[in-house]
Amino acid sequence: MTSLFVSHSSRDRVPTEKVRDWLRAEGYVALFVDFDPDDGIRAGRDWERELYAQLRKCDGVVFLASAASTTSRWCFAEVSLARALGKAVIPVRVEPGARLDLLDDVQWIDLADGDPALSRLRRGLLAAGLDPFESFAWDPNRAPYPGLRPFEAEDAAVFFGRGPEVGRLLELLQPTLQRGTGRFIGIVGPSGSGKSSLMRAGLLPRMARLNQRWVILPPLRPGSNPRQQLAACLADSFGVHGGMYTRVDLATRLEQGPKALFDLAIELAELNGSPGSERPKVLVVIDQAEELLTLTGPREQEAFLQLLAGAVTRERSPLWVVATVRSEFLSTAPGRAGLCEAMNDSLVVEPLSRSRLSQVIAGPAQRAGVDFEPGLIERIAQDAEQGDALPLLAYTLRVLYERIGVDGRIDGSDYETVGGVVGALTRRADQILDELTRRGLGAKVLPTLLKLVSVEQHGEPTRRRVQRRSLAPDERTVVDTFVEARLLTSAADTTTTDDGHRADDGVQGAVDVAHEALLRQWPPLRTAIDAAREWLQLRSELDRLAADWEQAGADESFLLRGRRLAVFDRWPEDRLRDLTPLERRFLERSRELAARELQTAQRSNRRLRTLVGGLAVFLVLALGAGAIAWQQNQEAQKQADLALSRQLAAAADRLVDSQPHTAILAGLHSLGVGAESAEPAPGLITALARVTHPSKMLLGHTGQVHGVAFSPDGKLLASGGGDTTVRLWDAATGHERHTLPGKAEVWGVEFSPEGHLLAAGDSGGTIRIWDPGTGRPEGAALEHGAWVWDVAFSPDGRFLASAGGDGQVKVWDITSHRLRGSPLTGTDGAVYGVAFSRTGVVAAAGEDGIVRTYDPESGKLLKEFVNGEKVLAVAFSPDGRILAAGGTGKDTRLWEARTGKALGGPLASHGEEVRGLAFSPDGRLVASSNADHTVTLWTVASRQAAGLPLLGSTQDVEGVSFSPDGSALATAGWDGAVRLWDVAETNSVSRAYPGHMDYVQDVAMSAVGGVMATASVDGTAQLWDVPSMRPRGPALPHNSEVNAVAFSPDGHTLASVGGDGVLKLWNAGTGRLQGPPSRPAGS
Repeated sequence: MTSLFVSHSSRDRVPTEKVRDWLRAEGYVALFVDFDPDDGIRAGRDWERELYAQLRKCDGVVFLASAASTTSRWCFAEVSLARALGKAVIPVRVEPGARLDLLDDVQWIDLADGDPALSRLRRGLLAAGLDPFESFAWDPNRAPYPGLRPFEAEDAAVFFGRGPEVGRLLELLQPTLQRGTGRFIGIVGPSGSGKSSLMRAGLLPRMARLNQRWVILPPLRPGSNPRQQLAACLADSFGVHGGMYTRVDLATRLEQGPKALFDLAIELAELNGSPGSERPKVLVVIDQAEELLTLTGPREQEAFLQLLAGAVTRERSPLWVVATVRSEFLSTAPGRAGLCEAMNDSLVVEPLSRSRLSQVIAGPAQRAGVDFEPGLIERIAQDAEQGDALPLLAYTLRVLYERIGVDGRIDGSDYETVGGVVGALTRRADQILDELTRRGLGAKVLPTLLKLVSVEQHGEPTRRRVQRRSLAPDERTVVDTFVEARLLTSAADTTTTDDGHRADDGVQGAVDVAHEALLRQWPPLRTAIDAAREWLQLRSELDRLAADWEQAGADESFLLRGRRLAVFDRWPEDRLRDLTPLERRFLERSRELAARELQTAQRSNRRLRTLVGGLAVFLVLALGAGAIAWQQNQEAQKQADLALSRQLAAAADRLVDSQPHTAILAGLHSLGVGAESAEPAPGLITALARVTHPSKMLLGHTGQVHGVAFSPDGKLLASGGGDTTVRLWDAATGHERHTLPGKAEVWGVEFSPEGHLLAAGDSGGTIRIWDPGTGRPEGAALEHGAWVWDVAFSPDGRFLASAGGDGQVKVWDITSHRLRGSPLTGTDGAVYGVAFSRTGVVAAAGEDGIVRTYDPESGKLLKEFVNGEKVLAVAFSPDGRILAAGGTGKDTRLWEARTGKALGGPLASHGEEVRGLAFSPDGRLVASSNADHTVTLWTVASRQAAGLPLLGSTQDVEGVSFSPDGSALATAGWDGAVRLWDVAETNSVSRAYPGHMDYVQDVAMSAVGGVMATASVDGTAQLWDVPSMRPRGPALPHNSEVNAVAFSPDGHTLASVGGDGVLKLWNAGTGRLQGPPSRPAGS
């Protein structure tokens, strides 16, 4: 953030006012001029102390030089202090000949030069990093630390640590030829990563400065009725132009669908546009979009997302959407897929590194004139690296600030008194519990707070907004006490009056948890949530169903029935009393409907019993007719089974290429339901031939799986994925042993050589290390500072290398958890893969298309292996002699690691990019995983595929790892599955002879046993040794496709004929051409 201090003499008021006005016009709103009535020294303040305080708070100083200021001891002291504090000082000469020796080392600007001088001043400020776009005014009456609440637009001047993310969001919100017009941008990250603050205090204040180009709607939280919330935001925006529509009017319009929202956005844009200028865009701002999944009913959720997506994607739409959402709620699961599918682009908000956490602490302190004891900022930042870092840090800083106030000093004793980062929140909550217990309300605290909790199945608890009017008096007392401590929030009610305006009286209102960290970090509440988890899940479901019922006008088709209703009837009455009035009405109506339906069924049963007697009369007649009908039914069933068998056989044929395992199931089922004479579907036979490596799936991850690794003894398998967890599996049984939680997507996992440690790198820039036997962390996490794509242990296990999105490989000492030497640099872009050779050489796979090898001790660059396109994976052979690399070039390349010499050309092209590589323990095979959902095993010596690809994954395959004995291969799939494959081929109905590059058109068997010939569209014939499945010599070339092959009766000669009519005769033993080619007459 940019804040300027203007140093001047009181005798130079006129030029000072001129420079001040110019700076404000340029956008420098955080500007201190001592005599200014708004931004200067306020009445009653200590003049000298205030000047020096403002100097410490500013980022740069503009010194106005005149005869008076250059001889003023006050100006000299201001400039001296600014230089001592490391502030940028830009001297502007406002009087000819003025100079100050202290500033002879910097370039001066002469105001007498007029506009050119002001242009130079602008360039000088920008060159010093003092950008007006980053200059925001700040009210010193506001606390610089908001606690558990998010930073708001008014806090932009004290919002630090997210500069790159703000820049990326502004870039995503710029229309381009690639992005088109309207877009839906997601700000995605785990709870506690600061998404709301990034949007509210980072993005929106900067967007507001582009007011000629954007109309920004007030931020909304979806709640149970997101379309009503959107209508309220639109009403506020139209209200600026005279209240053209009420909230009710707009809600009615929005029910008409995406076209109505599109039209409203056009209308709002035109109201805010200027004649002759480009029409502005309209930005819908959604905070905590996960409420669509936790609080909104399924029907309303679907309608709202369709409303936004339909309006955004219309041609020339001015509508854009930006939304924050917790990453664990983005999923392709049916109940959650809509939110993920609606987003066009996303920014992943990673946890802050220690250096950026220091900015979060120090930046606001500088603005507020708060001093920290030397070393305390670093200590607090280190303490904040674990758990819910940002919310706990924010709460601790707010408590510390309230102890010392503006221009105060925070020392270590203050920090320890409040309990530190980890203890401040829990200590305050404990104090409130003790206080309420003394007042006789202790037993009410946890039940009341549980009303503010929502729980999804297998998910972390989330906040639940409750209306104050639904709380009993004692419960309101509990809530108010927590609100005073800023652990809960209380806001005006958002219900509407009859005229469509929002109600806002002091008695009503909504209560909410200030931050979900309270639900996770305060042990009494966390224990209560775990104990009541089943009920909380059920109540959360009831919240959404009741909201849908209300939105549908109390339509009976939305009510509960049967088993779903019975579940609630089994709960004790005290649980049901916790429900809201809407939920109780929903249950009552469901029970009334069930009672009516039961009565109707009972009446029907009585009528049926009356009919039974009459039906008995017809029984004898019916038996005779039934015999005939049975015979006809049997024939009809037989025809239906045959039709179903044919449908299943056709499905097997369709699925054989994309999903061979499913094709096998469909083919086998077609045989089961078909007649005895039914033949196997061609798709079944082909799929059985293609599935040559049996596999089993290990299921547990709830997102994409990126990395896998076997333990050195082969007993454990580790996997890491997009659900932020590392999972440990029993490699023999496939049972899950441990789930190791994290804070960001896990991309690389690796066991140490002795198997005592497991390391994982994540998208938050963190490397975590565990004891795989116990699942417990081993020491503090390592901070790379950027996205960690891969990790690798050194052969002796003493060091760990991390590949970062910052283009660096960092090598860590495992014992001390410190960096070993300087980072290994040179890559232009991210480093996606890292590997150690047997001799300790480090290889790095670069986004710039180059694999680099380093001596990790000296940091010296050893070799560069040019791949040509982005390199995503790298691996050394077990003996360290061969280096393999693959990436977006869709092939795998092998080099001699020592000399850099290429070992032949690239391995045969893949259909898609190569995502992962691994050598077998004996170095005979190398496995490559691909974005075409397959894995290929290559024989290193022959550089040929060792059989058919491994088929079965339904999405991209990323990480690969051989078991220590080489018998199994583990793969990580984007379909959320870890698969264990047998490396040895298992042939069922046929065996594959891979080698041709195009269709095979003819096959011939020799009378001499064990020899086969094939003809292919790729322009070659090939002799094969049948038992070994290997080619007998090189391919036999033609100048066109080869249509047919045939052996002579004695098997000694092979004839092949091409599409051009040319006939060639070959020695079947040697593969040599026998005589010149010929073209038979009439060919």
